Amino acid sequence: MLLVIDVGNTNITLGVFNKDELFGTFRMKTKQPRTSDEYGITLQELVERHGIESSKINAVILASVVPDVMHSLGSAIIKYFGVKPVVVSAGIKTGIRIVTENPRQVGPDRIVDAVGAYTLYGGPAIVVDFGTATTFDVIGPDGTFERAGSHRESALRHSLSGERQICFRQSRSASRIPFSQKRRSRQCRQALYMVRSVRLNISLSV
Repeated sequence: MLLVIDVGNTNITLGVFNKDELFGTFRMKTKQPRTSDEYGITLQELVERHGIESSKINAVILASVVPDVMHSLGSAIIKYFGVKPVVVSAGIKTGIRIVTENPRQVGPDRIVDAVGAYTLYGGPAIVVDFGTATTFDVIGPDGTFERAGSHRESALRHSLSGERQICFRQSRSASRIPFSQKRRSRQCRQALYMVRSVRLNISLSV
């Protein structure tokens, strides 16, 4: 099974895949500082409380825009899951060629967005990511990352401030989840599929 982790400035979103099937998603605050043991115990408990044996996790991919948590989180994955995580960065082979002026300035979140969008929909494409900041990226017809932009979404976040930002839970019926929650749920799942797409492309390029 594949554990997918997307570390944002506000939340850490996690999901477990068995091939193409997303078994469950989890969220936790991007709290600093945490020790590797705190991360490891929390991650194990989240996974196992959803009926997934942590011993069956044999691969982990991690995309993070928060460098300060990487040492503890990476150590936790190695210690508690026995797996060295693949860390998304501008230097790994993802199937997407970054042709901006300074490719190393493109963050891991934007890389996984680009890979996921191109894998799912092809190109050309415009990718909009509503995170702590709203980002706009352009993917060329041949899968090149061509342009990046961002906009602080204070007005948008104000309009969403009353919504519960929840992820999909198998125990809840989709028909019972209000529209705003279903929208946030869909965004959580899409983010995880984006990160997973990088892992698939890495495997194909090896």
